[in-house]
Amino acid sequence: MAKANLNDRASIEKIYPEAQWEKDAARNTQGSAAVIRGVKILSEPGDDGSFELKPMAQHVGEGDPESDVIFLPAFEADAAAASDGSTYGGSAAPTADHDTAREYARFIDSIIEAARTADFKPAIGKGDERIKGFRGG
Repeated sequence: MAKANLNDRASIEKIYPEAQWEKDAARNTQGSAAVIRGVKILSEPGDDGSFELKPMAQHVGEGDPESDVIFLPAFEADAAAASDGSTYGGSAAPTADHDTAREYARFIDSIIEAARTADFKPAIGKGDERIKGFRGG
C-alpha cells in the first residue's frame, strides 16, 4: 500500500495526481455511472502522520458506514450541472471562474481532514469480545 502523510501534501498528490482526479471526477459526473472513482483511506494516521491511501473505485450502492475504510469520491464543483453524456459531463460547460487546480487542492484538503479525523475500529485479536459467543451450527 502507498503511504501518504498528513504533514506532506506532495505525498498525497503523488499517490493521487491532479490528472487522475480530473479524469475520475469527469467519469463520476455521468448520470449513468454505476461505479464511482476516488480514493480510499485504509488506515488511521500514525504518530508521524503517515496513513495508507489508495486510488480506488466502488459501486454506487457500496457505501458502508461501519466499514474499516473511508472512501472519498472525486467530484468537481460543476458536477451538479452536468448531464448524462460525454466523459466531460455533456452539456455542462465549465463556468468562467472554473479553477480546476483550486478544486483539486480542496479535494486534497478533504483527504487530509478525513484522515486526521478518522475513527477506525481497533483490530480484532484473540479474546476480543466481538468474536466471542455462538457462531451458528
